[in-house]
Amino acid sequence: MIDLHTHTTISDGIYSPEELVQRAIKLGLKVLCMTDHNAVNENLEQLRSKYPQIILPTGCEFSCHYKTIRGRIIRLHIGGIGFDIFDSDIQRILKHNRDSMRPYVEKILSKLQSECGIKLCTYEDLVSRCNSKTIGRKHIAVEMVRQGFSKDVDDAFDTYLGKDKPAYVSNAIYYASLSEVVAAIVGTGGIASICHLYDYNLDAEEIEGLLSYFETITYNQGAMEVYYTSYNEQQRQKLKFLADKHRLLYSAASDFHGDGKVKELGRYPYELYERMICAVKTGDTY
Repeated sequence: MIDLHTHTTISDGIYSPEELVQRAIKLGLKVLCMTDHNAVNENLEQLRSKYPQIILPTGCEFSCHYKTIRGRIIRLHIGGIGFDIFDSDIQRILKHNRDSMRPYVEKILSKLQSECGIKLCTYEDLVSRCNSKTIGRKHIAVEMVRQGFSKDVDDAFDTYLGKDKPAYVSNAIYYASLSEVVAAIVGTGGIASICHLYDYNLDAEEIEGLLSYFETITYNQGAMEVYYTSYNEQQRQKLKFLADKHRLLYSAASDFHGDGKVKELGRYPYELYERMICAVKTGDTY
């Protein structure tokens, strides 16, 4: 069994990388990919040596911008699996994305104060209280719970931070482009996977436009999260159809953070990971 999209304390998960690996082993997983937001685990080799019974590919959930066929600029998440984390282009993109987070976080904090009357903290205060490489909405939500403004993280998002809520900030960050991110991942032998396709509010034509473009830039090293914990069977079947149409591999993701709505790591078929390895070696998706 495998799970190719998870989070640790390196970004906004609640378990350390080692704790998550131990949890995966207890559940019987053979492959665990830790895909923290715009950050990589540079000590992954130590975990591989300590826990040889589980495969730990390099991973990251990259944020990027993409212009749809309607001319809308949206933020996409691309899962990188099995790429070279020390590649100069990868490191440049990660630094660019992390540096872009500060104005985004500061704008949310400002809206919390101006729109909701909540004077939470400064950006520097938030950074000092987090042991993470990247700071985002989740960390703001945790701080809101800590200070008693929300009962839990979901409540903070549902009331203040989620889409169309008073402190929501849209398109505040100019991330690296989709083409840049994909080129860096596949250029170092990795798989680039579109995360949670249905979370971007794209219409049917925009989805077709995105997947057609993605197919041309991934060179048979592209995938899409077909198996995703929050999606139902009807959505999964539609995603399979779209992936087959655009010659994309099936990826499998829990998007587990350790809290929130996803309660456990995913347990998906190992053959999905085998097909990814085969695609990288042969250059053929099928």
